[in-house]
Amino acid sequence: MKVTTEELERCEVLMIVEIESQKEQNMLKKAAKRIARQVKVPGFRPGKAPYSVVVRRFGLEAVQQ
Repeated sequence: MKVTTEELERCEVLMIVEIESQKEQNMLKKAAKRIARQVKVPGFRPGKAPYSVVVRRFGLEAVQQ
């Protein structure tokens, strides 16, 4: 993971975080599991919906958030 900071005006700082693709995929899958546990996905028991179904149903942005 690479973190870069850049000072802006009025005590603000811009922070840029770069994550390796493998670590990003692991984090996204973990977030999708958390969503699947909290929300009912038709056809699946709670927490058992696969990553691709969660992304298709809720969108990649929801998983990233």
